[in-house]
Amino acid sequence: MTLPETFKNQKLEALIFPTEEQETEKVDIKSVVRSLIGAIPATDMSLDELKEERRHKFEYQKF
Repeated sequence: MTLPETFKNQKLEALIFPTEEQETEKVDIKSVVRSLIGAIPATDMSLDELKEERRHKFEYQKF
């Protein structure tokens, strides 16, 4: 902390107050993992099977 020259050799009192706290956003790991399921398609599935898997995932997924 830089002080003015007039404060030199003076007895001072400093009060320190916290500023607004930044609240960190909590990440729900389970929802992140759920959103990634099926993001990388399995190569051993046909296009119809992939479509069905995606439809099923989003049709029954609870948000």
